[in-house]
Amino acid sequence: MDLFAPAPPAAALTAPGASEETIAEIARTVEERLVARLDTWRREELDDHVLRLVERRLEEETERRSWRRGSEVF
Repeated sequence: MDLFAPAPPAAALTAPGASEETIAEIARTVEERLVARLDTWRREELDDHVLRLVERRLEEETERRSWRRGSEVF
């Protein structure tokens, strides 16, 4: 499925001969493309965002622990 293929013409929805089956088929196609695109976005961008958050939290925790371990007085 090509996520970036041109959308069906809007005239197909409002044409006098447009049947409910045609409209339902267009709606299914749009839904499939939207879900596929959201899944791709979630896998690529959301995973990267979560990894950055986890790495930042690990760095903060490591820094806190190193401060607790030190014998210096601040």
